[in-house]
Amino acid sequence: TGPPESKTPQQVVDFIGTAIEEVVARSILQCETTVRVGFVGVGCPGIVRGGVVHAAANFPAWRGVRLADMLRALPVLAGTSIVVANDADAAAAAEA
Repeated sequence: TGPPESKTPQQVVDFIGTAIEEVVARSILQCETTVRVGFVGVGCPGIVRGGVVHAAANFPAWRGVRLADMLRALPVLAGTSIVVANDADAAAAAEA
């Protein structure tokens, strides 16, 4: 419990992992076939370079958090392409 900004990086990664597992499980039930996550993109407001969050407006205590590596370590994302970028940069790339 508590506000999101009070969460540790690992708590946030665990939350993301659980959410992805739930989506995959629902997809398997609906599609009646194997489902694999092929790509994950995370947009984070603040200074993000190379999958590392150096400063984040909504997570002020996060400094040097290797978010992309932490996500890659989740079993549900094994072998998945993961990109963590500044949210504005991610939005601009999506529009291109």
